[in-house]
Amino acid sequence: MSVKNKRKHTALPNVRLLSESFYMPQLKRKRQVWIYLPQNYEHTRQSYPVLYIQDGQNVFDEATAFAGEWEVDESLHAFEEVGDPGIIVVAIANGGDERINEYAPWVHPKIGGGQGSQYVDFLVHTLKPYIDQHFRTLPQREFTGIMGSSMGGLISLYAGLKYPQVFGRWGIFSPSLWFSDHIFSYLSDSTPLPHPRIYLLAGALESKSIVANTQRLYRMLLEQGLPPQAIQYCLRQDGKHSEWFWAREFLEAYSWLYRDFRILPLQNSIPWDELDPQQSALMELIGQGGRRQRLETAPFTCFQNPSKLKKGSYLAKFYQNQQLRKFPLVVE
Repeated sequence: MSVKNKRKHTALPNVRLLSESFYMPQLKRKRQVWIYLPQNYEHTRQSYPVLYIQDGQNVFDEATAFAGEWEVDESLHAFEEVGDPGIIVVAIANGGDERINEYAPWVHPKIGGGQGSQYVDFLVHTLKPYIDQHFRTLPQREFTGIMGSSMGGLISLYAGLKYPQVFGRWGIFSPSLWFSDHIFSYLSDSTPLPHPRIYLLAGALESKSIVANTQRLYRMLLEQGLPPQAIQYCLRQDGKHSEWFWAREFLEAYSWLYRDFRILPLQNSIPWDELDPQQSALMELIGQGGRRQRLETAPFTCFQNPSKLKKGSYLAKFYQNQQLRKFPLVVE
């Protein structure tokens, strides 16, 4: 007997299920694929960058997530409200029992794997051409990104290395580099990379191997000739191997990866003093460009006393009336 999913759908209206059963000829199986379109997509002729994210069940909707959602649609929507032109996001569901096999290019003797190359070929030769044909995209490598966490981070890294002429933006969150040392030899043997932008993320409370291997990856990328300004390596002291951690970090990663062609004019912002601190609990502030404001005191104190903050515009995430809200704010 099947158990009906009673969790509430949280995806915004501009998220759609592109296909319940998108065929993957390289693997001879089918897959769910979702797509997020910027809120002004239907009202302009503009073309957009595209970001491909793994473990697509977790990207937009609590009802489909298996361990919590990333809130990618809400985060992008909030930035679009302050003038960000937006991007298209394509979220590919993982293969369930085939997840390890598809997200690992090499075979682990005890766990499996070995189908990662075919999976990446599917992204490049089947899914991306379909997206570019049916939606207004900017198909060039400098506008095409790939992102994932854990095993999804491993396969995203591999995709960038195998197809550097396709993926120019890499979001590598808590990658499972422990799976096989082959990923490091594959990097060493790679032809000089055409300078992608790479965002590496790890949490200090994850396993020691994830932290050490991510630091090793960062050093090797520099040794391969990538300029330091092309890589953003972030080690968060409170970070755990969890969806909430990756959800929290998505907006900063997006801001850094795409900042070189993003414009954030201050529009529709909310003055700080219009919010009631007695009814709101500030969770996080993100300034333009994605960098968090370093607070000298507790966030709640700064919320009541904005003189502690630098002047400028922020994206604030806070709880108000028992709901998580996101608003652009301005401190003058």
